[in-house]
Parts: sequence; C-alpha cells; structure tokens
Amino acid sequence: MASLITLFSINGNAGEQPKTDSTLYFAPLPMGNAKLNMAKSQSLTQLLQTTLHRPVIVKLYHNYEEILKAFQKGEVDFVELGPLVYLELGKQTDRIYPLVSVNQQTKLEHHQCVLAAPIDGIKSVGELKHIPNPKVALTQPLSTCGWLLSERLLKQEGLDLSKMDYHFTGSHEKVALSLMRNEYQIGGLAKFVAKRYADFGLKILKTSQPMPLFIIAGNPDTLSTQQLEQVKKAMLEYQPSESWGLGSTGFSPISMALFEELKTIDRESNVDYATLRRSK
Repeated sequence: MASLITLFSINGNAGEQPKTDSTLYFAPLPMGNAKLNMAKSQSLTQLLQTTLHRPVIVKLYHNYEEILKAFQKGEVDFVELGPLVYLELGKQTDRIYPLVSVNQQTKLEHHQCVLAAPIDGIKSVGELKHIPNPKVALTQPLSTCGWLLSERLLKQEGLDLSKMDYHFTGSHEKVALSLMRNEYQIGGLAKFVAKRYADFGLKILKTSQPMPLFIIAGNPDTLSTQQLEQVKKAMLEYQPSESWGLGSTGFSPISMALFEELKTIDRESNVDYATLRRSK
C-alpha cells in the first residue's frame, strides 16, 4: 500500500501483515516519528484487544487524507481523528461511529488552538503587519489548528493568511520545532503541544475559543454496533495505568455542542481544503 508508512503489531514487531477476519487495525494521528507514534498507541491497542479478544495492529499514515481513504475502504477499524477531520469524514460518509474523546488533561473537556512564535521573535500577532511577506508554519490542511483556526485568529488581528508565505509542516510537533529554529515568524498549533515546548523557546501569542477534543471513532462497516458499544463502554471505564501515551489521562463522552460550534466556524470559513493542498 503506497500510502502506508509501516505496520506494527501490538507486540512491536514491524513488517506489513495481511489482514485476516480476526485482525483489527487502528490508525492514530499522523506523526513524523513512526516509532513514537506506535509506542504512544500501545495502551489503546491493548485495551481494544482485551475488549474484543482479537489481535490489533497499528497502521501509520503520512496524512489525514490517506487515513480518510483507508477508513472508507474498510482498511482500518478504529481511527484517532482531530475535530475538523471528523467533520470532513462526516461530509464524505455517514458510515462512521464516534466513540469517545481523548482527554489531553484530566477533566479538561476541550482543547484550544494557538498562534505561537519563537521566544525571541515577535511580541504580538499585530507585528506581522510590519513584516514583508511573513512566514507562517501550519500543521496540515485538515488539522483544526491548521488553516481553519490560524486563519480565524489572524483575521481577528486584521491579517490575511492567504497573502502570507504559509507552509504545511505535517504535524503540531514540526510546527513547534520549526518555530524554535526561527524558520517562521509565527505558527498555528494545538495549545497543549505549544505548552509542552514553552520551556524550550516557544511562546503563545493568541488563543482560540474552546474546540472539541480529538476523538476515537470506529468503522461500522467492519464492526457490529454491539462491538462498537462494547469498546465505547470499556474506554469510558478505562483507568489509565500509564503516565504517557494515548489514553494516559482517560477518555470522556464526546461534546456534540462543541462540534456544532466548530461546524459553524467551518461553514463561515468556507474553505476548500483540496485547493489548499494544491496551492502550497
């Protein structure tokens, strides 16, 4: 499969493996570091395997677009999705079963996007007005904190992202690292990632309104409603034993109210994400 980075079994054995009737596949968020992404998924895949008594394998993809295609083809059974990607998948198919939100912090029911800059860079977003052709680091076109929220936050300061030199780096971590290397004047990323790099030379300049948390969704074309509800129950009851990784602070019910707000922002923005991918 051309779009696939690599496959790992739950035991950590690398190598592509053919899907059998009993094998389940989980696709986490796209990340640059394949080994790190596999490692952070182990607690969740173990929970899925224990709940459904079936082997679980992690599939890693380069970007969200490839994950959406694989999901609709039935090549993956569970996916981790950012809020905007979930909405985009909902536009393409009604064959998706939202399960739970992934807690970023205990009892935190939302996440936020930020505009950040190098610690020794600009002191306010408004300063970009005085910089010719400012460079902006973004995550991915379908990332909530990518074009959609970055453009909204910049517009609040009277700035037009489409007229700037923007680039999609591929992940929140890559945005943070590129800012710390002073490769861009400003970047859009998730607040919880920006805070992680605050002690290493990153500062937050502007923060968005609350956004929905990332979610785990199941594929109703490959799993029964009973199985999906069984997984949902197990995840909501899950008591984390790990201090790091997906689910290390537990899972919570999905906030549909926050998703409705995001739908409004997406509708008002009227962005053609496919055009964004072609233009930069």
